[in-house]
Parts: sequence; structure tokens; C-alpha cells
Amino acid sequence: AIAHMAINSSIDFTPLKVISAHRPLAFPFMLYISHVILGYNANNAFIVNFLAGWACLFLSYLLASRWLPKSTALLAPLVLAASPLFILSMTSAGYEVFCIAFMLLAFTVFAHHLREPGPRSFEFLLLTLVILAHCRYEAPIFLLVLAPIALFNMAKTDISRLGPLSFAMPLLLLPIPWQRLSENLASGFNATATGSQVFSLEHLASHFVPAVRTLAGV
Repeated sequence: AIAHMAINSSIDFTPLKVISAHRPLAFPFMLYISHVILGYNANNAFIVNFLAGWACLFLSYLLASRWLPKSTALLAPLVLAASPLFILSMTSAGYEVFCIAFMLLAFTVFAHHLREPGPRSFEFLLLTLVILAHCRYEAPIFLLVLAPIALFNMAKTDISRLGPLSFAMPLLLLPIPWQRLSENLASGFNATATGSQVFSLEHLASHFVPAVRTLAGV
């Protein structure tokens, strides 16, 4: 009956053989938690981003206040709130503002660890970076850069006091390759109809200048 209706009304259903691109797992998992707490509702994505947006404003102030006077640090959330792209992300159902929140949290924890290095702050930083790695496709670069710097900043005695949680962190990264392999990278995962990857380093040169002009409002 559905097929007959589709033929008569010329409705173009997506073919079953086309595999839709899947997002990284952090935002969908947070959305699932919101469904568990609040009950299933499509508007829960807006609630998650609303909370993530306020977290971004608070963390931007917290991060800026480490180097600037508190009165001057208030400019950080004001400038962030004045960005049209940030407001658009905060009031949408995408995962961009959620990723920004964990980026700011990672930098805040990283700055605290550099001032007061210790095993607990390093483990908290490592956990934050692991979650951030699940927020966007390119986010694991933060883990590869910040984690070694934080580790080298620690004394040998502090490194010897690291708990088993630190050594178990790599296991939490396994969903990243698992997701890529399960989606068949060549034809299904984040690929266009022509088979080319949407996210690729070769696109950086061609899109960098337009991105800068867009962010600058030119």
C-alpha cells in the first residue's frame, strides 16, 4: 500500500541501498541520556544545545579569567555570544556547540593542569579529551597534541601515581575505528554520491580562505 501510494503521489523515498552518514557518538549518546531523563521528544536536542551553549559562555569566562582581570574576562563570553555562528549552533539541533563546550572544557582543564600538575588533573584532562574525540571527526587531534604536553609537564613521581583509569583510556577510543569500519569507509561513511570523502585534508586549502572570510563577516 505504501509503495502504491508513493508511485501515485510521486514521492521520492530514499533508496534502501544508500547508507546515510553517521555522526560521532558523543552527541547522540548525550541526546539518548536526555531522552531517558525527560522522555523521548525531538526537542530534547535543542535542550542539550541550550545547556551546552551556556556551558560555553561560562567556560570561556573561566578560561579567560586565568590570564585576565575578571572585569576584562567578561568580554570573552560577550564576544562569543555576539558571534552569529555560535547563536545559530546554540539554537539548532546540530552537534557543533556541544563540541565547542568540550573544547573549552579541555583547554580549561589543560590550563589548570599546567599550573598545578598532578595525577588527578591529568586523568580528568584525559577523560575530557577522550569524550572530545567522540564529538567530531577531527577532534582526536586535541588528544594527540594536548595529552603528551600534559604528560611531559608532570614530575616522574606524579606519573608513577597514575591510576588504572589512565591506562584504560585507550579502550574508550575503540568506538572510533569500530564506527568507521562498520560503516564501510569507502562507500558509506560520510561519503558523497560520487564516493569522495566529505571530510578530507585535501579540502583544507580550497575552503580555508572562504571560511576566514565568512567568520570575518566579509
